Amino acid sequence: MQGPPGTGKTHTLLGIVAALYHHIRDAKNNYKRCIMICAPSNCAIDEVIRRIKVFGLVGKRGKRVKPNLVRIGILERNALDIIKKSSLDYLVA
Repeated sequence: MQGPPGTGKTHTLLGIVAALYHHIRDAKNNYKRCIMICAPSNCAIDEVIRRIKVFGLVGKRGKRVKPNLVRIGILERNALDIIKKSSLDYLVA
């Protein structure tokens, strides 16, 4: 997705991720259930992670769920703790 700031790109992405998350979670198979989100900048991924960690994903009947997240990539020096705690380096250490 592309567009100027404030046009709802992240909000739309979170809606798509929430739908995929619940569809995959409800699937009747034994496969590993993961969703990978990629972006051209670390800042974009950090914003998605921040929103999921703070607000969660909208679930069935409006209930919020907070899935496990793993962020892969270089962290900014001034990254928020909520982002650092989702990073692969933090989780492995």
